[in-house]
Amino acid sequence: MSDAADHTRLSIFRRALPLSGAARTRFLDEVCGADATLRSGVEAMLTAHERGGDESAISRATTRGAAAAATVVAASADELPDAAGVTLDKYTLVRKLGEGGFGVVYLAEQVEPVRRQVAVKIIKLGMDTREVIARFEAERQALALMDHPGIATVLDAGATEAGRPYFVMELVRGESITSYCDRHNLELSARLALFRQVCQAVQHAHQKGIIHRDLKPSNVLVTLQDNNPVPKVIDFGIAKATHQRLTERTMFTEHRQLIGTPEYMSPEQAEMTGLDIDTRSDIYSLGVLLYELLTGVTPFDSRKLRSAAYGEIQRIIREETPAKPSTRLSSVDSLPSIAAHRQTEPRRLGLMVRGDLDWIVMKALEKDRTRRYDTASAFAADIERYLENEPVEASPPSAVYRVRKFVKRHRGRVIAASLVVAVFLLGSVGTAGGLIWALNENERANDAATRAEAKEESARHMLDFFVDLFDEASPQRTGGKPMTVLEFLDVGADGIDGLADQPEIQAKMKETIGLLYVVLSEFNKADPLLHEAVDYREADQAGDPASLASSLSALAALYQWTGREEQGLTLAERAVAIWERELGDSTELAESLTVMGNCLQRTGRMDEAIVAHERALAVREAVLPPGDAARSISLHNIGICYFFKNDSPAAETYFKRAIDTYEAAGRRTHGLATSQHVLSIVYFFQKKLQLAEQYQRQAYATRVEVLPAGHDHIALSLITLGNICRDLRRYEESETLLREGLAIHEPKLGSDHGEVWWDKK
Repeated sequence: MSDAADHTRLSIFRRALPLSGAARTRFLDEVCGADATLRSGVEAMLTAHERGGDESAISRATTRGAAAAATVVAASADELPDAAGVTLDKYTLVRKLGEGGFGVVYLAEQVEPVRRQVAVKIIKLGMDTREVIARFEAERQALALMDHPGIATVLDAGATEAGRPYFVMELVRGESITSYCDRHNLELSARLALFRQVCQAVQHAHQKGIIHRDLKPSNVLVTLQDNNPVPKVIDFGIAKATHQRLTERTMFTEHRQLIGTPEYMSPEQAEMTGLDIDTRSDIYSLGVLLYELLTGVTPFDSRKLRSAAYGEIQRIIREETPAKPSTRLSSVDSLPSIAAHRQTEPRRLGLMVRGDLDWIVMKALEKDRTRRYDTASAFAADIERYLENEPVEASPPSAVYRVRKFVKRHRGRVIAASLVVAVFLLGSVGTAGGLIWALNENERANDAATRAEAKEESARHMLDFFVDLFDEASPQRTGGKPMTVLEFLDVGADGIDGLADQPEIQAKMKETIGLLYVVLSEFNKADPLLHEAVDYREADQAGDPASLASSLSALAALYQWTGREEQGLTLAERAVAIWERELGDSTELAESLTVMGNCLQRTGRMDEAIVAHERALAVREAVLPPGDAARSISLHNIGICYFFKNDSPAAETYFKRAIDTYEAAGRRTHGLATSQHVLSIVYFFQKKLQLAEQYQRQAYATRVEVLPAGHDHIALSLITLGNICRDLRRYEESETLLREGLAIHEPKLGSDHGEVWWDKK
């Protein structure tokens, strides 16, 4: 058959795929007419797709016609187990639960080491099984660190005898969030409350370094706990493991499935490179989900999107701006039904969505990801503000939407607020090591005598700001209400323009405040400040090279947390080269080496990361006084690299050394608790449950001592201990611990934990 005929058949197949029943029949009648060969070929391709045939089955259906395709489809279907009793390793299939584009999900019984029901997703043919499993194994360690009531755990992975990858997941009995909301006719406030919980779960995963990549209603299931609806995100880790060649060919032959699903795919995913996807891609998908929860439709019409050609799909997602939710509602034919499902009238629904909810959704759907919410936590916080009738962060760019009371009166002085925050953070939080270079002006002046006078002048200006700050932050000035950390930073950031006549200090303040925003995960606020600091240093030909290195390292620290590890690595390497030339072995060099190692680790280059962290450790040992706990930072980071290399003995050694160093220095810190916690996880994977329990109890004790009551890391220790006790068959104790942990987790997730903690400190 000719290429032209193949192309015609494939084009009709694509356009018919989203249709069903009578609509599909009418469409085929219209486009195929009396051409029986064309009609039978298209129908064979549709049958191959719907019966779960693999990529080659559909391809062969294109060229062989209906008769040959029927045989191929039957063979493909036979390879996918559909009967009770089929065993995959230690999992026995019970019955099919559902089917999607990538695979079929089964209820299964796990028989060892514990008996329980699980869900098994068997991936359809057309993927490199070894590659899929390898990707999953690379992700497994990070997945294991996730412990959240809103995330379904991915437990295991393997391959069937027919060569199909499969994943074993926690069994979640529920329905998609959109279906649940419509079936129960939930009002907007109830939908928003559920959506906020979804954001909290996604934030937890992002903090563990996991990006979902395929957030959509079918991957957010609502189940009942104590008669209360609880959303649970499924398939974390699977989208990355099954990620493969996203090209025009795979877009339309592998069951028309894309990693990300067209309706929910971010513009950067539509680029098809897959090389620059970060957590903000999930923010976009969450925005689409919220759009659908509010309006009943997706931002781009599904039929239009799925019937479009490859390049057109890319163009729509990357270039077209969707209508605001309130505008879209005004043109939806089914508006009366949509409004009824939300217990309101059509006109009233549009008014409810207009304004704040419009802007919240559109902020998440920005084409430029730097303009989206930088974290899922920030997204959830804006939803909470809306529900509490407070001003939201998202707003029309031209509106003065949020009142900043302090800045309007004292723009010249208020910048100093950020410095007091820095003092408190650096004095009480050992994990903020990356900020230290922002405040050590006098030390640098001593190390570089030719710049001493300028450095001392800069330091004097900063001290003047401290005096003004304490006056501004006093209870008499704030009406008795203490400032939060974030308020300090926001006030300081708004005052930076008042330092235009002192550009060197202005650049330093941008760097300092930007780094503090990074500590609080306010990456969107940090980004412009740190970029502007670097831009100033780069343009200042007569400037201090050490100041440039400081700004480069600060921006690299931001990049390591926002999925831009390669760019961060380049900046960190430049900073390291400058420090080596200007100062030699120094705390600054160690900090930049640490950032470099973290960027390497996050790109999977573990051996190179270990070299960088070992070098940072050597520098710290050379310049720090005996017993200084800062060595623990490097020891812990080296342990993390070995952990991800699945080298448990080496990881164990370094985590123990980190713990010993903290304890020898008398430092009971959050960093100590983190090392104790991860060492417990190492032992847990080795089935050394008594040791896992021992170190997790130590982590719990440390966290109770140094963290405020109800902190989510205390809950993490309780839940981890509960899981360990479960495997030790101490079920009553396990249940008690799990309930205690969840009682803390549920109300706390989504709050700005760093701000709460440091405020109380």
